[in-house]
Amino acid sequence: PLQGTTSNYHVHLMIPGDNTTGNIYFKFFDGTKEYVSETEIPFEAFTSIGDHPNYSIINFKIVAQIGNVVYPSLQKAINACKEGDNTIELLADNAEDVTIKQVEGVNVTIDGGTSRYDYSGTITIHGNARHDGAETLTFQNINFTTNEAGHYFIDSNSTGSVERYAHNVTVSNCNFTATGDGVNSAVAMRIRQGFDIAINGGTFTNLHSALQAYGNAGITVSGITLNGKNGIQ
Repeated sequence: PLQGTTSNYHVHLMIPGDNTTGNIYFKFFDGTKEYVSETEIPFEAFTSIGDHPNYSIINFKIVAQIGNVVYPSLQKAINACKEGDNTIELLADNAEDVTIKQVEGVNVTIDGGTSRYDYSGTITIHGNARHDGAETLTFQNINFTTNEAGHYFIDSNSTGSVERYAHNVTVSNCNFTATGDGVNSAVAMRIRQGFDIAINGGTFTNLHSALQAYGNAGITVSGITLNGKNGIQ
């Protein structure tokens, strides 16, 4: 199916235990990689799945990968991260908005790889009020681009007791570019009450700011190229 063909499978599902409602997603294995379905089908006990009593369309997309598992969205890949080191490899350009909640012991790296895919959404970081947490969050080799006015690429601006305190965040070898309405308006990073924030290399072009920092501790910036209105505020 991923090469443009269509395959039909008859699947009989048995839901064990006392479950009466929920959602089902599907996976298939091609001998090398495991693919997670984009579609999640709601079910209720003793009722048919999908619009037809026998058939339903299951969609798969190739967006991000952890190990040998391919996910249909960046958010699903983020949600799949477990304790230890997790590297999410981008496999396509992406415009979705996602949220990363920093969790004890879960280290996350999002890597654009040698293809340096474009990302035009907003990544919101929730520090989970863990100002002294040891877990790390890294963005590397990604082309961030937007034509929207007032756009924020990486954002942790909440003053809420749970969402604040983004920590150990590193942005390495990433390019941030604004075009159209985003020129002199878009912001690469906005961090409020963060800890240990590092920007290493990369270019910042036609932005309002490379970094807007409010009440942070431990900010380091090295080897970046600024081609825009402001650097760090």
